[in-house]
Amino acid sequence: MDYQERSSELEKDADQMEERSDELEGEIEDAGQEWESKQADQSVPGAQPSQDTATDEESAEAADEDDSEADSDANAEGEDDSDSS
Repeated sequence: MDYQERSSELEKDADQMEERSDELEGEIEDAGQEWESKQADQSVPGAQPSQDTATDEESAEAADEDDSEADSDANAEGEDDSDSS
């Protein structure tokens, strides 16, 4: 097998992978839309988040915000220290 044949083969493989990637992207988008519609439908059991789940998610988001604020404060203090040197 020469380099041109191998190059053609690899290009064909790359094209096939790209096509499959596009197909998967569409399937993922469709699944997301389907899930969102199920969450909006009260007749679908288990699709709506429970109160416990919502509370846990809110707590996790609040903790992330607290961590971000602490990091920002620490960075600001570090900047102040370096200015005084």
